[in-house]
Amino acid sequence: FWNGDPYWCVVGATQQVSCGGGQTARVWTSPFPDTRTVRVSGDPTRGFGAELGDGVRIHIELDGSVIWGPHSATEAGHTHDLEVDVPPSGQLRFVLDSGDAGDNSYDTVLWAPVLTIPESVSIAWLSTAWTLSALVPEQRSLATDADAIDDDTVRLETIADTVAAGYPVTGTPLDGAPWRRNYHGVYAAEVVDQDGDKGLFGILHGENKNEYAWFGGCDHRYDNTLLVGDWTCPEDYAGYRADLGTYRDHAPSYFAVVDGAFVALGDPAQPLQDAELGPITWPSTGFVSPEGRKLARGHRHPSSVQDDTHLYVFYKEELAGSTAAHRSGIKVVRADLGGALAPSTFMAWDGADWSSPALPAGFDRTRFADFVDQAGGPTALLADDLGVEVNRFTVARVRNTDLFVGVAEVFDLDAFATRLTVRLSDDLVHWSRPAIIPGSAAYWGSGLHYPSLADAQLRTSAEVDAEGFYVLGAAGGAIQSLWVELDITDAR
Repeated sequence: FWNGDPYWCVVGATQQVSCGGGQTARVWTSPFPDTRTVRVSGDPTRGFGAELGDGVRIHIELDGSVIWGPHSATEAGHTHDLEVDVPPSGQLRFVLDSGDAGDNSYDTVLWAPVLTIPESVSIAWLSTAWTLSALVPEQRSLATDADAIDDDTVRLETIADTVAAGYPVTGTPLDGAPWRRNYHGVYAAEVVDQDGDKGLFGILHGENKNEYAWFGGCDHRYDNTLLVGDWTCPEDYAGYRADLGTYRDHAPSYFAVVDGAFVALGDPAQPLQDAELGPITWPSTGFVSPEGRKLARGHRHPSSVQDDTHLYVFYKEELAGSTAAHRSGIKVVRADLGGALAPSTFMAWDGADWSSPALPAGFDRTRFADFVDQAGGPTALLADDLGVEVNRFTVARVRNTDLFVGVAEVFDLDAFATRLTVRLSDDLVHWSRPAIIPGSAAYWGSGLHYPSLADAQLRTSAEVDAEGFYVLGAAGGAIQSLWVELDITDAR
């Protein structure tokens, strides 16, 4: 979800709103190393108040040249279905402007383009603040018969916000699912077998925080449900800040949770967000003390990988303070693939073994609030340099070896910049010294954020070749890629 200036300039999950006298655009940058023929399909229609307003114009561009339109978007819409050759790093832009009068009243257009690369991969737009791609081989989808999907070729790597138009979730989530009160996004998914049903096990990031949103002519404010406070100032709420030109979170009221979900392949009607199982990790300190003092922001930005026997979930734990026993940074839990992937089966790495349950004893998601002052199992940082300054850590197998490669996004607080580091492991808990990936250093606003990995053919993020693979990341809503080659001759 993106807000411009003024704040009503919007590009959301499935909709766009123009800027008065200006344009908004959804942009896709090709991550492929060669020119690809891309099928561009969609059915843009006017949204709320289509019978009102002065109309809007829509068109599609390839690298600045118009390839479809312009059309005046009406309530009936203008279906598009065309093929276009997109060069490496070529950009497709889906542009909306407010019409001749420059009036953007009632200018919402529902427009969720689908991009398909024939005989290669289907790249689907997902609702996200930092848009990445869902790579599905040979144009397959969750509706595909499970037997047609190979375990190692389907994996989601995305941040998918299910909140319509970016507004806080209301209704059911306030009624028993407080871990996803304001935001609920799919960060990774793995193909697994659950009691004979092949499907996707999703790893999600949910948030519970103070937040405000302006819609329907009113300023709506929502308080978090974990920490009672005297929230009286506008600065006590997360939301779009016109003075900063960006969305800003409110750290004192912010809490994050990693949860799991399972949906069987062949069931297109059930999105991962609606098939959730509840939290699968828990802060080692608990979220708040019995006296109501904040102890942890929680767990954020998960990623996942499988070895031959277990599903591993890496996440960032953020604690309010640091002690020898409780340190913020990248940690990991795992569950046995031989059984049902229930939340209670996830065990945390404590620095010595996997004997520590990830969740508090007796945890019950329907009584979430009863456990917020209870500690999860003991945990340990994966490495001293994988601390609070790391934004995300993502992992893949190195094909035809017994090694795994891990890439970390590291935030340099002094330079307000990021860089990517790479390291290797043969057991997913003991890692080599990191090396900085050349060309990865960037100012925070233009870097490769929330990195994920993809092989040279961009067919899977579960397994890559040492001879070369892509790191995919997001910058301002567009996909960026970086080619990486590893020398593993002495890697042990």
